[in-house]
Amino acid sequence: MSQLHTPNRPLGTILSGAPLHLLTQVQRTSFDAFCHTLEQIGRDSGHDEPLVHVPSLRNLTRATIGDQATDRLLAELTRLPGHRLTDQDHPRLDWFNLAGRVPVFDPTPTATFTVPLADTPHMGHVIDAVHTLYPSLEPELIDPQVLPARITYLLHPDHTGSPAHLRTVVDLVHRNLGWWAAFAVTLMASAAAGSTAPGWAAWPLHMYVLAALIGGWTLTVVGGCVLSTPH
Repeated sequence: MSQLHTPNRPLGTILSGAPLHLLTQVQRTSFDAFCHTLEQIGRDSGHDEPLVHVPSLRNLTRATIGDQATDRLLAELTRLPGHRLTDQDHPRLDWFNLAGRVPVFDPTPTATFTVPLADTPHMGHVIDAVHTLYPSLEPELIDPQVLPARITYLLHPDHTGSPAHLRTVVDLVHRNLGWWAAFAVTLMASAAAGSTAPGWAAWPLHMYVLAALIGGWTLTVVGGCVLSTPH
């Protein structure tokens, strides 16, 4: 077990009791990198609102969604007014110090996965467990068969799709909740890429972590914007 999951680390508390044994080895490696990056990307601007360190964020997104999709996402976030991206290495903020300064985030750093599960639970049991822990997070958004494919489509449209769909989603999220919610699209994109088959458990566990770090209501708004965009 890596240092990330020890009890004296914030994410270690959140992951306590989570059924990480359901992940494949590839998914577990990606999941650990995802959680580790979230601890590294925050920067203190010297003012109330924090910053996101682009080089640290790129380390995650390039490994999950690839260079082209990373460039597209960062371009969308950068063009928004009041963006909080920086290439400068300001003093680091851990995630919960960052999230505590973002009004649309509602983190729960003391969360633990307290819903009991069988050793080999069905997908529906895990979805229900995450929803029980975060009732504001809609079950449809926890289902690995729904939202991940739509996010992947936005980043890698096939011959029937349009790159404009990503901009439509980012703009819709931004109009509803502002830049930090639009930034959450990037985190959800990396989560979707790290949740590919085989194995269904990675997406519900990513959403559990994001709900603890961001808040179920904000994730529901962001996910709803993704699902409401024509494709």
